[in-house]
Amino acid sequence: MTTTVQTDEQDLWRGFFADEDYVRMVGSILTSDRTTAEVDALGDLLGVRPGTRVLDLGCGQGRIAVPLARTGAVVTGWDGCEPLLDVATAAARGAGVEVEWVHADFVELAREAEFDAVCNVGTAFGYAAEPDDLATLAAVRRALRPGGVFVIDTENRERMLTSARRTWFERAGDLVCCARTFDAVTSRWTESLRWTASDGSARERSYSLRLYGATELVNLLRQVGFHGSITVSGGLDGSAYDVGSPRLVVRASVS
Repeated sequence: MTTTVQTDEQDLWRGFFADEDYVRMVGSILTSDRTTAEVDALGDLLGVRPGTRVLDLGCGQGRIAVPLARTGAVVTGWDGCEPLLDVATAAARGAGVEVEWVHADFVELAREAEFDAVCNVGTAFGYAAEPDDLATLAAVRRALRPGGVFVIDTENRERMLTSARRTWFERAGDLVCCARTFDAVTSRWTESLRWTASDGSARERSYSLRLYGATELVNLLRQVGFHGSITVSGGLDGSAYDVGSPRLVVRASVS
């Protein structure tokens, strides 16, 4: 299946996540303590027990999928970035767990009533065009069994819009220059990052992300058939959501 997103935009996110520096840099943010806390919170939100069938959509390097598998869940990790799945496969092997890894775009999800729970964690949604985003949510709904649960954890658009448009920060010992733009018509957020790699070469990567507000996301979930309860929070810890919340987390259940 082909996606409707423009090829250059698609190449941006594939290149961004496939970059050899990505896993090293993001590891300075996604620490083991943070991962443990997020996996514990997700276990509660998704109702994970031994034997629970879980789809980690946008699993990346397996940061969430592998620990979930260690709890006894039956996990499928799905991602469009093959280099990250190579890292995930090695992580699962090192942890001694079995995970089904699928290299495919989100819109290619064609599972029917297979999963008890689906999670999309760490801003893994919105890189495609809007029709693809809607198709993805509809595919998630079809992939869930009756009573199933979907949790999406993404950027809080309102908070993001207050952040500096140009800034510097350190990632794994590298100084990174970040330039940000926001298109108020399309609601797409673009970041361009420049840094110097360990070999002394200048590096640059960019990505474009559709930022969704809480109301938008809830309405889209209702539109595709999530007719059970939907709750919104400001983090996986269940904190109240407001414009300054660090994250936007939506939990939707199938009635």
